[in-house]
Amino acid sequence: LRLLGSLLLFMAMQPAAAQNNGDEEVPAFTIAEAQSYALDHKQSLQNKELNKVRAEKDVTETLSQGFPQISAEARARRNFDIRTNVITFGLPGQEPQKSEVRFGTNYRAQASVNASQMIFDGTFFLGLKASKVYVNLSKKQYQQSRRDTRAKVAKAYYSCLVTDRNRRTLQQNVKQVEQNLYETRQ
Repeated sequence: LRLLGSLLLFMAMQPAAAQNNGDEEVPAFTIAEAQSYALDHKQSLQNKELNKVRAEKDVTETLSQGFPQISAEARARRNFDIRTNVITFGLPGQEPQKSEVRFGTNYRAQASVNASQMIFDGTFFLGLKASKVYVNLSKKQYQQSRRDTRAKVAKAYYSCLVTDRNRRTLQQNVKQVEQNLYETRQ
């Protein structure tokens, strides 16, 4: 009987000693705080949120393909060294005259603008519809992950409460067994 009491006492105290060595303070959470902490720090949930944002950006990108497309280009060029040509000219019977002629300008600028508009493309509308479905799916997956995380945290939280209650009950039982042992010996 004494061995049983010692064994129960050892088992009841062992998990508490293993979990907290007394050097560090263990934070206490309410269930709402634990769920909020899990929602803020769970990596897979953060990834789902990023996928949701990415899907929304994909819809915007797909939609932008249907808008008018305008592009502009401008170029400017300075000719530092304009080519010089020597031209000989003159009337028949006279001595030809040579003259240096420069072809080109010191500066040259060019600008262009291009505009286009999609009139009708069935694949565009199909892609737009598919991307909206993808956004809805991403949102639903994100919400489902949030619900699952909350449920898992609640389950773990209640399991901890039950375990703590069982530990306290075992400690009371050990005290009772020790009391009974003490009374039996007297």
